[in-house]
Amino acid sequence: MAAAAAASSAAAGAADGVDTNLYSRQIGVYGMETMGKLIAMKVLIVGLKGVGIETAKNLTLAGPQSVTLYDPTVTEAADLGCNYYLEASHVGKVRRDEASAARVKELNSYVRVSALEPENGKDLSTADLAKFDLVVFCDEGPAGFVRPRSELEAFNEFCRTQATPIGFIVASVRGVSGMAFLDFGDAHVVFDSNGEQNRVATISNISNGPVTKVMTEDTKRHGFEDGDFVVFRDVEGMDKLNDGEPRKICNVTAHGFDIEEDSSSYGEFVVCSATVEQTKVPHPVAFASYADRRLNPVPADDPMGCLITADYSKFGRPMQLHVAYAAVDDFAASNGGRLPKPHDEADAAAVVEAAKALCAAAHASGADTQLPKPEDVEADVVAMVAKRAVYELQSLAAFFGGVVAQEVVKFTGKYSPLRQFFYLDAFETIAEEGHDLAAKDVSEFAVSGTRYDHVVGLFGSRYAEHLQSRKVFLVGSGALGCEFLKNFAMMGLGCGADGRVTVTDMDNIEVSNLNRQFLFRPEDVGKAKSVCAAAAAKAMNPDLKVEALEVPVGPDTESTFDDAFWSGLDLVTNALDNVKARLYVDGICVFYRKPLIESGTLGTKANTQVVAPFITESYGDSQDPEEDSIPMCTLKNFPHAIEHCIEWARDMFQGAFTDSVQEAAAFRDAPEEWVKKTLEEPNAFTRRQKLEGVVNAIDLAGRADWRTCVEEARKLFHTHYYTNICQLLHNFPKDYVNKETGVPFWSGHKRAPQPLEFSIDEPEHLGFVAHTAALIADNFGIAVPSNWSDIEALRELTASMPQPAFVPKAVVIKSGEDDDAVEGGDDDDKVAVEAADKLRSIAASKAAELAALKLAAADFEKDDDTNHHIDFIAAASNLRASNYRIPTVPRHRVKIIAGKIIPAIATTTCAVTGLVGIEILKTFRVPKIEAFRNTFLNLAINMYAMSEPMPPKKTVSKEYDPVTMGPLRAQPEGFTPWDRIEIDGSEAMTVAELRDNIAASQKVDIDILSVTVNGETKMMYAPLFAPSHRARETRPVVDVCREMGMDLPEKRRYVMMDVACSDSDGDVAVPRIMFKF
Repeated sequence: MAAAAAASSAAAGAADGVDTNLYSRQIGVYGMETMGKLIAMKVLIVGLKGVGIETAKNLTLAGPQSVTLYDPTVTEAADLGCNYYLEASHVGKVRRDEASAARVKELNSYVRVSALEPENGKDLSTADLAKFDLVVFCDEGPAGFVRPRSELEAFNEFCRTQATPIGFIVASVRGVSGMAFLDFGDAHVVFDSNGEQNRVATISNISNGPVTKVMTEDTKRHGFEDGDFVVFRDVEGMDKLNDGEPRKICNVTAHGFDIEEDSSSYGEFVVCSATVEQTKVPHPVAFASYADRRLNPVPADDPMGCLITADYSKFGRPMQLHVAYAAVDDFAASNGGRLPKPHDEADAAAVVEAAKALCAAAHASGADTQLPKPEDVEADVVAMVAKRAVYELQSLAAFFGGVVAQEVVKFTGKYSPLRQFFYLDAFETIAEEGHDLAAKDVSEFAVSGTRYDHVVGLFGSRYAEHLQSRKVFLVGSGALGCEFLKNFAMMGLGCGADGRVTVTDMDNIEVSNLNRQFLFRPEDVGKAKSVCAAAAAKAMNPDLKVEALEVPVGPDTESTFDDAFWSGLDLVTNALDNVKARLYVDGICVFYRKPLIESGTLGTKANTQVVAPFITESYGDSQDPEEDSIPMCTLKNFPHAIEHCIEWARDMFQGAFTDSVQEAAAFRDAPEEWVKKTLEEPNAFTRRQKLEGVVNAIDLAGRADWRTCVEEARKLFHTHYYTNICQLLHNFPKDYVNKETGVPFWSGHKRAPQPLEFSIDEPEHLGFVAHTAALIADNFGIAVPSNWSDIEALRELTASMPQPAFVPKAVVIKSGEDDDAVEGGDDDDKVAVEAADKLRSIAASKAAELAALKLAAADFEKDDDTNHHIDFIAAASNLRASNYRIPTVPRHRVKIIAGKIIPAIATTTCAVTGLVGIEILKTFRVPKIEAFRNTFLNLAINMYAMSEPMPPKKTVSKEYDPVTMGPLRAQPEGFTPWDRIEIDGSEAMTVAELRDNIAASQKVDIDILSVTVNGETKMMYAPLFAPSHRARETRPVVDVCREMGMDLPEKRRYVMMDVACSDSDGDVAVPRIMFKF
């Protein structure tokens, strides 16, 4: 049934060949135009070790026309540690590509997935490449061997010289470093370089002259940059600027910019509601070949003048990695395709010499080169790559698999492609010599033909065993959680006899999850995420010791996640999508002093944060500012952005189809009580709205048929888009001038609206009526006819419906947020009383009919494309936009905003969880803070910013503290949130004994002892403020806490307290108190 439901929902959401339900979050990132190009793309992926399978998975989820795989190597045991679609039964029997294709095709039924059989029957040739739009070469072949670079260069030359160039990408992970290279030909066109929504600003003034100077309102930065193109709208007095032509801006300031255009003859700017909007202008980008970039990897026009540097503490490292990779290629070319033997000093030395020889030859040739001089080659970097080149760090494979799949999407012209090399290393994951987990000798790196060969070969057998015995808690099993479970299974985390991975998530699987939560399948829809994800991960590695729970993590479930649970963990990984839950888990990890790794995504952007006990600050120590809310006046009467219109439509949905029907149901069930309570509402306008709404709902429910529903929908259109707009213009005519300032009322952000008269010839008008009528029918249990959306049927029904002329009313409307007038009409009280009387009359005379009324309030659901909810909001918001001359938006954009959907794509999720995996490997060897990295990335613009985490915030002594308004002494000096004072007591210890214990140990006087009860801080002992607290001094602390309402489970043997204290010199700050009993 679940699979059938998924198929039905998918069919309902299909538009222009794109399943808008399945791809809803992705469409929110890419847009429909890019999706239209993507579903026509044919891609070949060569090599199916770690990077290759990650790229194939991410790309198949994205939805191109076809993904073809090629890697004829028969599966080896070590492959099971990097390609999660290979199984033990495939080892020595089944080709990597055939085994992988069978599983990859399960990810997306819209994508044709197959294994390639070469045209020549032997190996890949240009005849094979010619069938595709883009080819990706990843690590392939038997362990320890690579395809010669010369072949890749020849394939690249073929691809780039076709009439329509074939996109060409190379990606590889060698040990604890990785790379990607991209070539889209000589004239690739980028249509949208960053994927951001176009910024819009309100114009305050335009100065004429040889150079046109534009000023925007100073209440908000416009956000434009030098070189942006903009389009002007609704400029009065300078009509020439409204021609729709993109204009390049320069000399940008926070609230202004220039245009190098002579506007002397354009006329004088008139204060109005003019806007200027950023626009994207297509531009070509030229690439060089793989061969040409060998000696000069940085394009001449690169604004930074260097290879992408993700970690500026390693400035220059990418160029050293470029040389190292080239040297390994040269070594392989001289050794029959063989990579350097692992941890072999002689081979590593040979690669170092090859690196120096490459650089020496480049500089001796007389040609331009960006390579370092031979003496500047960093031998330790080259050796690190060489000694581990045969192995793959799975976390880096996940990262580059996300990056590369995103680069494939960029072939559509969306976003900025890599120019052209990208290198990243994770050398810090290798334990330093002398550390307990560092390999003592080379014998520890000996592999034995198992799925853990990559981990053992990179870190040694003892560290591999250490990973397997860890106990990890994964909070959430959505998109991030699925990727984490896969990564854990591949790296062996929690896969030993003593290991454990506990995952919890209380959500069930929905159709829209299938596009990026890759462990789920259509038949899983409706089932528990955690259970399905855990089962899928265990299938990838049967050794994984995973327990799936469906319990939320929070104060209400501390009996499940108790002291024993948290104390027994080695690591917590968050995969959450809300700040409240993150803060709770963060606080718990600080309390139990457990490492936590945070991550989150937003479209092509993502971030990671390491929280290490006593080493870094916690997640709660720094938070993003809250989003700005839309002022009520803007929402009700003065919108100037589509977001305002969508929020207004969402409120309209809530009021018309949810709140009013719920109120009607409450009246039906208890008529007199409801009327009496409503008449006590202090605001007359609100009182009137509620009573009139219920009168209308009861009336409709009692007589409704489909025609009545259409009639009511038609009335709603007339009220909201004609009558109310006419009333607003009656109160504030278009020529209205602010009497205090002399400025036209309709200027700046206030856009003068225009009433819309209903027309049977306008499809948008009829669409609104159709979806509104269907919602009304659902409210009152009326069957919606099969031809509900038929244009001709709607025209016939609505053609004869009256459109009353506007009659002005005496209504107060606020002129702005600063206006303290009380809105409403002068007859609100009278109408409210009349409505109440009518309802009482209905209750008295039609009690039986009233009790029998069917009333079903709508429960907003964004992901059901058959329920009319998003369709109504899209129609309502775009009509509102038309009222105010605001550009309309497509349905999927409305869905993202109205549903508060976080745009999400598999590529970003995969990449960021790979980075988290790298930090996990560092966590278990308790490194210095310098080894950790927090990361912010944006795949759209190739921005990778890694930084050392901030240390924990310290409490220090101050001569003057603004809170205490005097001197403050920290005891001990520089304590952090990770610190606490532990008091060993007993159930019998009294408040006075506890007070004296703290006072003696800290050499302070105790002023206040506070505890937290149900999230609220309460004073347990504060005799200066509450003399009655003296009576508590002789009572046991535990009894007083319970009396105050604190829940103390039997297994919890402590109470956390905050203390305010002082000494003879002033106030003293101390860590929190843990009173143990």
